[in-house]
Amino acid sequence: MENKENISPSSTRNPWFWGLKYLAFSLIPCIALLIAGEVFLRFSNFRYSDTPLLMLSKPETIANSSFTKRKINLIKDKYQLWVSLPTFEQRYGAEKNKPPKVKRIITLGCSCTQACAYTTRSYPDHMEEILNAKFPFGFRVINAGEGSYTSFQGLQRLKREIVSYEPDILTVFFGWNDHWAAMTPDHLVKVKANWQIDLINFLEKFRVYQAYHWLIAQIKAKILKKERQEIRGNYRVPPEKYEKNLNDIINICLSNKIQPVLITAPFDAAQIRSSQNFPFSREALLETHHTYNEIVRKVGMARGVVVIDLEVFFLQVEPQRLSLYFSDGIHFTPRGCKLVAELIVQRMQELSVIQNPFQ
Repeated sequence: MENKENISPSSTRNPWFWGLKYLAFSLIPCIALLIAGEVFLRFSNFRYSDTPLLMLSKPETIANSSFTKRKINLIKDKYQLWVSLPTFEQRYGAEKNKPPKVKRIITLGCSCTQACAYTTRSYPDHMEEILNAKFPFGFRVINAGEGSYTSFQGLQRLKREIVSYEPDILTVFFGWNDHWAAMTPDHLVKVKANWQIDLINFLEKFRVYQAYHWLIAQIKAKILKKERQEIRGNYRVPPEKYEKNLNDIINICLSNKIQPVLITAPFDAAQIRSSQNFPFSREALLETHHTYNEIVRKVGMARGVVVIDLEVFFLQVEPQRLSLYFSDGIHFTPRGCKLVAELIVQRMQELSVIQNPFQ
């Protein structure tokens, strides 16, 4: 006969006791598994960001490895933008008060502007060196380039950050990320609440969370590969929105006494490859890119704004020499950075955008 004295009366009468007990025993192995996974991924130096707005600087590394080992040092803000740390405000906040007789140039753009391949230097750095060699202490060039940004994010950064720095000149270099294949255009991405952004930034610190989104990205990549034809023409910033964004940037500049300078994005066609971001043939990708550069020219002509046509310049360079200036067909090598800076400064002087600040 069962010994009923050994059974707790409260436990037999309270089903919550057994429910919590089973839940606790179920959670323990799950938590242990997550901890073990986190430790393993950290020792493996695994890092990944799930955002569709981040273009990795070396996509070939992803194709040849099961893990992405690029250090992620970014946070997400309420506009669904990925922002490098330190942020623009943290880097340049102390410079908001512009010194007298100093011309301030701010370079707005994507990763091509943010930095060059194999180095942390950028063409804005070289621009400042060139200008101050000619006019000592006469120019300050502030780099507002951000990897993965389109003209949509550039417009937000201009409104929210750059205008308050009172630049005299703003250069605008976009295009590649604008015609990045996407299921949802940037302007339709839903803005999250601040608490959601804080939660995402917290979760991004855990490698298990990153690994989960890495797995999701691989599944999405296969879907995109199967749907190449379906998504062709569906971009992060459609052509008509690209034109509108450039016009909005110009409007803000003119209303704040900033001289805008538009720049077309050059390339080395021989290095261009199909990728998850550009899942089209080389010919289709270059055709699309030409279209976006033509929009830059069209807007510049219609608005009477200076256009520095880097695409045309590099199309005149001998094809076998282009690899000296491009690391992957899109981004500049250190040598390419210096050349781009020289071309921009030279063209701005020829068009009287840049003049002696001390005269």
